[in-house]
Amino acid sequence: MSSSFLEIVELPNGDIVLQRAEEDTPLVTIQFSEESKEYLLDNVLEVARAMIQAGIQTAAEMAEQGHIVVTETDDGPDGYEEVQVGDRAEDMTDDATAESIATEAPRVLH
Repeated sequence: MSSSFLEIVELPNGDIVLQRAEEDTPLVTIQFSEESKEYLLDNVLEVARAMIQAGIQTAAEMAEQGHIVVTETDDGPDGYEEVQVGDRAEDMTDDATAESIATEAPRVLH
């Protein structure tokens, strides 16, 4: 990911996005249900900010431990093509492994 300023923006439709300050393409989008918005009252933006901060912190920790692999290319808009997540970075190098992760059923984390 390029080193530019990131901003958290609430869109007119109520979605909250993380994007580069100079671009309008979201890196992350958070949507709260109407029920969640009622529960959170006026704190939706603060909760979204905490969620994004926790995600960035977790991704940084995973990268330090070798659980995230970022493949640099010239194909993507920011010079990066793909991110693979696995038990160990060295286990995530072949297409078959990456494909199996992409087709797995969603996991529920508690």
